[in-house]
Amino acid sequence: VLDVNDNAPEFYMTSVTSSIPEDSPPGTIIALFNVHDRDSGMNAFITCSLPENLPFKLERSVDNYHRLVTTRALDREQFSFYNITVTAKDGGKPSLSSDAYILLQVADINDNPPTFPHVSYSAYIPENNPRGASIISVSAHDPDSDDNAHVTYSLTEDTLQGTPLSSYISINSDTGIVYALRSFDYEQVRDLQLLVTASDSGDPPLSSNVTLSIFVLDQNDNVPEILYPALPTDGSTGVELAPQSAEPGYLVTKVVAVDRDSGQNAWLSYRLLKASEPGLFAVGLHTGEVRTARALLDRDALKQSLVVAVLVAVQDHGQPP
Repeated sequence: VLDVNDNAPEFYMTSVTSSIPEDSPPGTIIALFNVHDRDSGMNAFITCSLPENLPFKLERSVDNYHRLVTTRALDREQFSFYNITVTAKDGGKPSLSSDAYILLQVADINDNPPTFPHVSYSAYIPENNPRGASIISVSAHDPDSDDNAHVTYSLTEDTLQGTPLSSYISINSDTGIVYALRSFDYEQVRDLQLLVTASDSGDPPLSSNVTLSIFVLDQNDNVPEILYPALPTDGSTGVELAPQSAEPGYLVTKVVAVDRDSGQNAWLSYRLLKASEPGLFAVGLHTGEVRTARALLDRDALKQSLVVAVLVAVQDHGQPP
């Protein structure tokens, strides 16, 4: 009786692994199996194959026993599972074939630290902010899974003006939202430099850091302070002398003032608010210089002395001033 190729190869699985860690070394055994064909001769000669571009290979031993092994380390973040098709084909004409299907899950290893999308962050907060105001939210992503991807946030402890940063700023460990713990004063603290750490919950945990710069914005909360002429402590007004022969433009005095704010809030202008002798003096808008606007009149010169009261207003350019 001559054999006819009327039987396809049959798989007999000895052992199959359903899951392996992604850091398994090359050569890790996934499956052991035997392939049998009930025909004879070339009709029973079996070759096994895998699809191309998979990180696996087949190793043949004796009597049609095969091993399915890895060829390189796997990466769960690229492929979390593989549907592997093993094809067995006999040598008949025409040949017959059959397939075996193996589903392999790739188990996660904590091999990725959390990463921030930016190399640094900047945030701004106006001074006189309410306590507990949120400033910025930072977020880091971990491509691992489960606990290995659970990210918590913390601030690296440091000091500012001798005080722990943790008394100025806090961060929600789960959300990454940064909060102000106190009301900031621009004239005392203008910026804070923080280091935010994102850690996963793997064993051991992995972490990464990012720099956070917080800038306090000035508010117009300081009035100009007059440095000169200094007001007498007895409540009287300051006195400056000018000769009766003074020509127009003669410098009588200069009002000097400063503003503790910054920028436009500290730009000062001067104006003559009131004078007991109208038209005699003028004040420089930006310099604060008090100069004679005209020569003394004949009637003024007849007097042995002339006392003129001058009231100068100093105003910043804040909104409102």
